[in-house]
Amino acid sequence: MSARVTGLLGFTLAVVVAGCGSSTSQEPRQTTQDGGAATVAITIQAPADGARLKARVIPGERLRARTRIRGRARPGSVVFLSAACRPEPCEAQPRAGVDGTWAASLTLRVPQSASFVTIDANAQRGVVAAGSAVATVELVGPGSGRATGAASSAGERRRTASASPRASPRAPSRAPSRRALPRDVLVIGDSLAVGMEPSLKAALSGWRVRLDGRIGRPLAEGMSILARQSSTPAILAFSLFTNDGPRNTGALEAAVRSSAMRPGGCAVWATVVRPPLDGVSYDTANAMLRQLANDPELALGLQLVDWAAEVGQSPSMLAGDGVHATATGYRVLGQLYAQAITACAGAG
Repeated sequence: MSARVTGLLGFTLAVVVAGCGSSTSQEPRQTTQDGGAATVAITIQAPADGARLKARVIPGERLRARTRIRGRARPGSVVFLSAACRPEPCEAQPRAGVDGTWAASLTLRVPQSASFVTIDANAQRGVVAAGSAVATVELVGPGSGRATGAASSAGERRRTASASPRASPRAPSRAPSRRALPRDVLVIGDSLAVGMEPSLKAALSGWRVRLDGRIGRPLAEGMSILARQSSTPAILAFSLFTNDGPRNTGALEAAVRSSAMRPGGCAVWATVVRPPLDGVSYDTANAMLRQLANDPELALGLQLVDWAAEVGQSPSMLAGDGVHATATGYRVLGQLYAQAITACAGAG
């Protein structure tokens, strides 16, 4: 065989081997296929996160509100806008102008029994990722005693509230006397929820416990899952914010308040344990959660699991990565959540 033929066969073989290898260098990358659109930060400027919008009651006992949504994104990019309306999502695809601003109108529709709507703005359809934005609004029907058409004063409360004493980690705050709630709970969370699931279900024997957990789940995705529920139980529990930046406390407060202020409902949240991100600790977020647990406005609807305080007393319950728990830690975490859920129900 000539040297020329041998060289050609060697080149062909090399190409075939390279094409069958395990390297992922040739696979499409979500963050670069559209020139980086997936990683460019998108913002929702209006309505504000936590806003209460005046709504009309339409046949079928539903609330409906027409609202203008606007924000900023990479100039010229398409924003995939989706709101958790029911029974079908509300969607729009505005394009950002040369100045980066975008706007679209949506008609939000939800049952009166589930008046909160989560609005997502993403760089790709159905993909909640870094750079996505979320806002949770409340539709308020006629006759409601709450203020309508204006942003929540949560930010002002946060600026003026003084630090509250730390709650006892093993003794969730007891709600004032209330009608006992059904023993039915939906848990939405991240890897910590997945890890504590066996302990939680064992501690809540006789309860209906539904757990929707995913490793790496951020706050926005968790609240989107809540908004898509066709039937939401009175008691909700969340294990979220560990995968969010510590400065995103506005979105966290809006999520806590919206879940805890449902008429006849109760929500469980937990403080966050993880190393600082970009040099910023989660102390401010945890302090805010403790303040909310002592907010009289949320007295009937919020229970706090102070996981950070618990780990502070028993550091051995934390795994080496500083985020996840050991087997013992997950067992304790599940028990703490069970105590808070039981307190929510008025059954403990």
